[in-house]
Amino acid sequence: MRRAILRFSLICFLILLFRMATPAAAGPPATTTAASMSVWDTTMGAGFKKGAIEAGFSLGAGAGAKIFGSNLRHDLVLGYARFGRIISGVLGQGHWYAGNFALRAELIGGAQFNPDTRYVTGATLGPRYYFATGSRWVPFIDAGAGAGATDIGNPDLSTTFEFLLQFGGGTLYMLRDDLALNFAAQEFHISNADIDQPNNGSNTIMFLGGLTWFF
Repeated sequence: MRRAILRFSLICFLILLFRMATPAAAGPPATTTAASMSVWDTTMGAGFKKGAIEAGFSLGAGAGAKIFGSNLRHDLVLGYARFGRIISGVLGQGHWYAGNFALRAELIGGAQFNPDTRYVTGATLGPRYYFATGSRWVPFIDAGAGAGATDIGNPDLSTTFEFLLQFGGGTLYMLRDDLALNFAAQEFHISNADIDQPNNGSNTIMFLGGLTWFF
């Protein structure tokens, strides 16, 4: 009887050791697939998924324009760092204007290099609309408003604190599913909303290029 109990105990112990030493059987495959991880609603260029994140940068220069009251041409060189989120699903499916809205924040820094050297810095917040083309080219239009600081001064500006407005358009060229070259042309406006005079404003047509990552 004792031998039978010892034999049974030994068998149970060996089975336990075997189970501990054997890797667990693979469970069902993970439900996360490459498609579900994609930033696209379906395929590249067919519109982004709502909630996708974008981050990137742009660098560029611009030619000043004597428009909207400016007395001088304010030529600028600027750098942008941006972070945004796709805030809508694909709108207008089946139409030429199909696409997504994004909300984006930008940090801006740089300088005026003509007619003299002055600093420019600030931040803006605004919408961008990405068109769904079904290709690697993803055109967009955007706008932004914010505040900044500059020492450009007379004869077009008078305060260090200034408001910033920008609007324009451009395109992404997707290098891969989550990385794109970005190109844009924008009107960049600086003025102080008549906090002080003069307030003729600075207006520059910026040409920008950079990289954008999507997550």
